[in-house]
Amino acid sequence: MKAKENLLKNEIFLNGYSIKEFSDKVNISRTYMSSVVTRKKGLSPQKAKDVANALGVEIQDIFEFEVKEVK
Repeated sequence: MKAKENLLKNEIFLNGYSIKEFSDKVNISRTYMSSVVTRKKGLSPQKAKDVANALGVEIQDIFEFEVKEVK
């Protein structure tokens, strides 16, 4: 799941966290969290749910669902 452009970063800061502080809270490395925020990497659905819960928002508010077609 990829973060919606700027929404994840905004929610992190609106909740009073730096990227480092928030990544520690949700047990994701700072470098990986930075890659998620900048949309270079995604998260598993469970980890995305953990992030949304930590921010007090719905998962669909800050993440885009990617549907991959299986051949």
